[in-house]
Amino acid sequence: MRQPKKNPLYKSFGYAFEGISALEWCVCFILLGLILSLELVNTAIKAVVDLVTEERKPLAKIAKDTAAGAVTAEKSKDVLEELWNVAVEEMNFLTEAANLEEFARRNKEVAYVGVSKLYHEYTNQFVLVMEQIEGYSIDDKKGLLENGYEMERLFGSACFVGAGKASS
Repeated sequence: MRQPKKNPLYKSFGYAFEGISALEWCVCFILLGLILSLELVNTAIKAVVDLVTEERKPLAKIAKDTAAGAVTAEKSKDVLEELWNVAVEEMNFLTEAANLEEFARRNKEVAYVGVSKLYHEYTNQFVLVMEQIEGYSIDDKKGLLENGYEMERLFGSACFVGAGKASS
């Protein structure tokens, strides 16, 4: 019996890198090059210090520690820069508006799911304007039951947690 051909492993990893622009790739390679360069400078400084003196000297320790600190500082800067970029991206309300529309498109046939109307003319990167929809919080079991919502339809056979108590 013939087994189906599997996709090569590199194709699986390819999905992780979808959507990364050429500019972003260039920045990544430049930063990687900078870190590798600092690692080489660090190694060179340590080798020179070891070449100059074999005895323990406070200045030799300072030189080695400072070189290692430069590498650590560069890596820390990159981490903080990435955190900042992710925060800015997550706080972009135009992205959130697009996510809202995609959620609405994917769930338009799902019972009990309502999506607020988005007002594009008032929405920008810093402000998201949409209508308020009255409803029941997903953990308001009493309100949902009183208004005809069926727990089995909403949650399947999953355990429902409401008002601090778990029940099924």
